[in-house]
Amino acid sequence: MRGSEALRGGTRRFRALISAGAMTLAACGARAGETRCWLDKGAVVVPAAFGDIAGDFVLDLTRPVSALHDTRANMNGLTGESATAILSVAGVSFGRTTLPIIDLDAQTARFDTTINGVLGADIARGKVLTLDFRGGGCRFVLGARRPASRRRTVSLPLTWIAGIPVAPAIISDGVKARSGLFALGTARAASVISAARLSRPAKAGDPIRLRALELGGQLFEQTPAETPSEISAGPAARIAGDIGTFVLARGQLILDARNGVLKIEAAP
Repeated sequence: MRGSEALRGGTRRFRALISAGAMTLAACGARAGETRCWLDKGAVVVPAAFGDIAGDFVLDLTRPVSALHDTRANMNGLTGESATAILSVAGVSFGRTTLPIIDLDAQTARFDTTINGVLGADIARGKVLTLDFRGGGCRFVLGARRPASRRRTVSLPLTWIAGIPVAPAIISDGVKARSGLFALGTARAASVISAARLSRPAKAGDPIRLRALELGGQLFEQTPAETPSEISAGPAARIAGDIGTFVLARGQLILDARNGVLKIEAAP
């Protein structure tokens, strides 16, 4: 009996340790498909791994294809136009993936962290991608949705143009309003307005601002904006611009590519 009682006591203690460990993992949010993200110079940065290259990647949903920064690739002996390895984001494996190797210095040189590459819109294809900025933090979820809150959530049709997910929005300079399909500019704070010109010259050092931008019924006034460095051609010319994180990084953003829906939790 004493041996049986000791065995049962040991089993209970073992189960208690397992339960405590599970609770600790849950508290840390350590589950496949979810990871912490953050904003660096307005860009969403997500930890990911491409073969032996692991670290920080910029999430840029205005790029149709993910890519590897040539500086980081060269450090690992990769010198060709592309490289193939297993891509893993938030514990979700994409299997062996071929990424182009490109120069990202112009986009990432000013960042506080070393950027290994960009995660493009291809990682969201056929999946549900959530960016949760509730509570002032940032969580990246690929797959299962985060718990909903009691705030109002609106749904917009999500379509794809030239490999880029786009949703309808309205912009105004205070005199005229224009509607169109806009990409999700997760790699910059400012929105980019295609085929736009300034109504009046900006003062030196002053940022360009839109009078208003409406997305999913929410109005954002005095929104930082930029004009594109070059005019898009082909199918991409149908994209009216990019909506930056000044607008997107509020509440919760759910890109449901499975069902063609963009869900936006209203900003508080």
